[in-house]
Amino acid sequence: MTDGMKGLCVPLRLVLFVVAVAQFMSASAISLFMVKDVRAEPIDVTKFWMIMSWTYIASPVVGWISDSITVCGERRRPPVCLGVALNVVFIVLMFSLPSAESYHVFVGVALGQTVAQLILTIPLNALVVEHGRKAANDEAHITPAEREERVAAMQSAAMMWRMAG
Repeated sequence: MTDGMKGLCVPLRLVLFVVAVAQFMSASAISLFMVKDVRAEPIDVTKFWMIMSWTYIASPVVGWISDSITVCGERRRPPVCLGVALNVVFIVLMFSLPSAESYHVFVGVALGQTVAQLILTIPLNALVVEHGRKAANDEAHITPAEREERVAAMQSAAMMWRMAG
């Protein structure tokens, strides 16, 4: 186990891993759902994923909101809770659409779900950064270069847990 893994608390590892698995499973399920139930052509599935990638332009806005807005003394927990709730609503809505619904309605609901996913993952990433900085700053006897190295190792380990799904 690397130094970065030792500093990453078990609940945070678990949350990052579960989010990664959910993202992977939802992407596969959405592609299958589009082909079988929405009856989208393969080119439409490709267009769909291209459209979804454009939502990541909103990442800096979501990050700024996560950094600057405090609710009841909390900065990270409210966006994570909101992101989870919105994800549940959009995924249930997405898979409860009748198969006769149009492709465009499906794309609109999926766009909402992708933004909800950003609202969930951006604060989680910020939480990993904050946790790494706090863990590195707790040790007064290390040099600034060692501190940066430890933070980088912890963040790298956290991203590996997120990508594990």
